Amino acid sequence: MSSESATKPRRPDGKRLTLRDLPEIHARDLMRDKLISIATASVDVVLGTQKTTLRLVPRQFANGGYFMFFVCDCGRWARTMRLWQGKAQCKWCIGLPDDHPPREYQVAQAQKRVEQSKRNPGIAKRKLRWAEARLKASKLGAK
Repeated sequence: MSSESATKPRRPDGKRLTLRDLPEIHARDLMRDKLISIATASVDVVLGTQKTTLRLVPRQFANGGYFMFFVCDCGRWARTMRLWQGKAQCKWCIGLPDDHPPREYQVAQAQKRVEQSKRNPGIAKRKLRWAEARLKASKLGAK
């Protein structure tokens, strides 16, 4: 194994590369702009500087609604495709980490929602308890 393949990809500022750093296309945006519908089987898109054709498949619901998914080369359905090494790929094929905010930040946001909650404070309090439990579990797992 070469030393180049063993190093993790980095951004120009030296931080690690995450999924959010890659050019991406969302099926919901194409649906919103009425570029695709339930009858659309494929669509031509531009990701970064790369023009590519992506296959689509609908997921229909009993109430008549539907979601559109891209079909990756690996066969998985994905709502978002990203440009990686010259190809449009799903997040599972790319394998880079997602850029989630730290647990402490999530707890702080949940606390703010509890304080601002007017309609149903019970839901906000439940979400705060979940966020605190995830934070506690992540600290226990780090030991």
